[in-house]
Amino acid sequence: MYKRNYNNNLILMRDSKVGELCPICWVIMTSSKENTFSSATIEHIVRLADGGKSCLTNIVICCKGCNSARGTIAQRLKRDNQLCFGYREWAALSLNGSDEFSQNVITRYYSSLDIMFWTLVSQRGISRPY
Repeated sequence: MYKRNYNNNLILMRDSKVGELCPICWVIMTSSKENTFSSATIEHIVRLADGGKSCLTNIVICCKGCNSARGTIAQRLKRDNQLCFGYREWAALSLNGSDEFSQNVITRYYSSLDIMFWTLVSQRGISRPY
């Protein structure tokens, strides 16, 4: 894993979220300098590897645990040649869909991806908030 060079606006955005809840697991995010699973990170809704950009419309700040779990799922699916239809939609909902409707859509249509994600996150001591 290498360190990406982000512009100052993205770094300020990430650092402004320290002390706030992760939009996925609701853990309180800590400084990125701490480098723990609760550290605030810059997450791309559409991964850079899939052609996503580092622009504000494709960025969400979440904890390192959720960020790395989402990346691990994508790597496993790609490795097994199963980067399946719906990963991109699930990724967007998992980052932006904290409402009941989005949770129902995730449960109904993307449950296998969601189970993989929460299994990985729970290994880091974070439980599903809903």
